[in-house]
Amino acid sequence: MSPARAPALALLALAAGPALAQATDEQRAALVAAIEAAGCVVTSANAAAIRTAAGLDAPTAESIITGMGAEGLTRRTEAGLRVTSPGCPG
Repeated sequence: MSPARAPALALLALAAGPALAQATDEQRAALVAAIEAAGCVVTSANAAAIRTAAGLDAPTAESIITGMGAEGLTRRTEAGLRVTSPGCPG
């Protein structure tokens, strides 16, 4: 597991299901918007609020973050998991 992906799984998949859910483009956009609104960093303190704001369950959020990590759009920082997106430039 990549270093960028492991924190996301711990932070967003608070109640992981048996398998990763398939996420839609709309769900991904909702999660990215919620992360952008939270300052572009996912932490243990804000992960549940981000998921709630995006209207996602843990397996779906996990699937999205896993995909973003595979695309190089997440990285671990001291603050938490930093997401790169149009609203959160590198």
